[in-house]
Amino acid sequence: MEHERQSAPEAAAPGPPTGPTGTRAVHPAAALVLALLLLTGAAAATLRFVQGDRRARPADVDLSVPDWRPDAVEQRRLAEVAAARRAAAPALDDPEVKGLLDAYARFCAVELRTAGDTRSPELADAHADFEQWALTSLRFLGSERYMGLGQVLADRVLAAVQARDRATVEALAGHLVHHLQSTNLVEADLSPRPGTELVVPAIFMARWAQVVRESRPPDTLLSAEERKILLRWKLAANPLVSAERREEVARALSALDPGFPIMRALAARAADERQWAEAARYYAAALQEAPDDGTLRANLELARAQANAQSQRPPAP
Repeated sequence: MEHERQSAPEAAAPGPPTGPTGTRAVHPAAALVLALLLLTGAAAATLRFVQGDRRARPADVDLSVPDWRPDAVEQRRLAEVAAARRAAAPALDDPEVKGLLDAYARFCAVELRTAGDTRSPELADAHADFEQWALTSLRFLGSERYMGLGQVLADRVLAAVQARDRATVEALAGHLVHHLQSTNLVEADLSPRPGTELVVPAIFMARWAQVVRESRPPDTLLSAEERKILLRWKLAANPLVSAERREEVARALSALDPGFPIMRALAARAADERQWAEAARYYAAALQEAPDDGTLRANLELARAQANAQSQRPPAP
């Protein structure tokens, strides 16, 4: 990173000869300006000596996104929620439950066959059937038992991902398997990436809650920790979320999890996409919240330099 250079003040132009020997004296006004500059420079040097030099250094640059994964307290809470749901789960051989599971299995099969194409009449019919069974089951089972059943399925999906059992993942999650791959949660062979064990169940539970949205808002069926992890993942790590959508996610997250470094995450995503002007704007906002953060200062200077270089680059033919 190039540091900002301060050029020495130019000397004032000499005035006409004033003495009998032909020497050139400094003009009184110029002398006053020079004295002020010297005093200012001395004061600035003293301030840097007292407070420390806060200028950014290249070694301070770190454009990585903040860690979005849940901390130990949130992990414990997620485990408690999952355990409570499992305890409330209904018997799988209950006729009402079996009807719902059969409708969901048919939906997953059609979703997989149609590659999740929402224009497909076959998929629309399968979804409508699943939705009707889910709404009926929600009224029959109640929220806790309905979400308990979803948790049982989520556990099986995660176990199948960790075992790289594609057939089981597809049977239990349909086209969701391709979403897990396209968002970099798993590799092509379903090898899990860090965070998978936390995000996959949350994604599945959101899917399970979404189908009954006509009766219950999905957020009321998910725990606060699930909503947080999904929003943080979308903001910081989901490569399919657009810049405009990230702004919406950031607003939702700021209300739910104000302690998360949202501006830093937005800036890092913009920098990763080489949207340097946007990155500079977000880093400037983040620096206002933490003015002594040397990394943010270095990131801001880099983003501004890159944005300036982009603006001067001729457009591609």
